[in-house]
Amino acid sequence: MEFQFKKQYDLTMRKQECENTLKKYKDRIPVICEKDPNSKMETIQKTKYLCPYDMTVNQFTFIIRQKLNLAETAALFLLVGGGKSSITGNQTMSEIYEIYKDKEDGFLYITYASDLIWG
Repeated sequence: MEFQFKKQYDLTMRKQECENTLKKYKDRIPVICEKDPNSKMETIQKTKYLCPYDMTVNQFTFIIRQKLNLAETAALFLLVGGGKSSITGNQTMSEIYEIYKDKEDGFLYITYASDLIWG
C-alpha cells in the first residue's frame, strides 16, 4: 500500500520531521495511520499520532475506533509492514515500532481496514 503521507511529502522532509519529533518527544513514537484504499470504512481526518512507548496496540485500536465511531462489534484490523501483518493485543507500540518502522524515514505506518484482503 502506498501512503498518502508519502505522496504528499518527499523523503527528506519526512525524515527530518521524524528526527525532530523523536528528539523533542523522547518517550513517543511517530505514527502515520491511514485507511486501506480497498476498505469501505470512512476516512479519519487525523493521520499523524504521537504514541507513548508503553501504549498497547489495544489502546491505540481503541483510539482509532473512537475516531471512526465504530460499534464494539464492528471489525477493525490494524496492519503494518505494508499491509502484510496484522497487529493486536498487549504488545506495546514501541515493540511494534522496533520491528516495523519505516527504514527510510523512521515513521511507523499503520493501515486500518474492516476486512483483511490478502493479495
